Amino acid sequence: MTNSNPPSPLFATVARAGLPFGLVLALTSTARLLSALTFPPLILLYYVGVIVIPIVAYRSARFYRDSHFYGCPFRFAQGFSYTVLIHALGGIVALLPQYFYFKLVVPSLLDRMLPILRQLWGNRANELFAELQGITTFEWLWTDYTLTLFLGFIWGIIVGLALRRH
Repeated sequence: MTNSNPPSPLFATVARAGLPFGLVLALTSTARLLSALTFPPLILLYYVGVIVIPIVAYRSARFYRDSHFYGCPFRFAQGFSYTVLIHALGGIVALLPQYFYFKLVVPSLLDRMLPILRQLWGNRANELFAELQGITTFEWLWTDYTLTLFLGFIWGIIVGLALRRH
């Protein structure tokens, strides 16, 4: 006699929800890119995106709980893992506009920062500038992606606690 449990809907649901969540992250990154390159007021869209991202993550996790665990217990770990996983998948989707941001925008921002850094720190500014220029695009992307995961971890704790049901 076998005891078969139904498969967890977590990965299938994250795969479906992670893409739109990633598009929200990508739109936010694109607004940051375009505000630096063409139209500075688009930075406001970036700030709105920063506020909307946790709300979208919470609503998505709540939909996951309500559609797959209606009337059933929903543990902290389920809400936490769902939130972290959509941040992980969404962060991968958002890497494309972030690549262009770090490849095109960051070098020009660094060039514009050099005179300001020289005024503030004198000769130390040249060392700092050289260190910043030495950071590769991959390192910038990895840092941004791990920040997305870290924020997903923090938000996952909040969402997991808010949505748990006994």
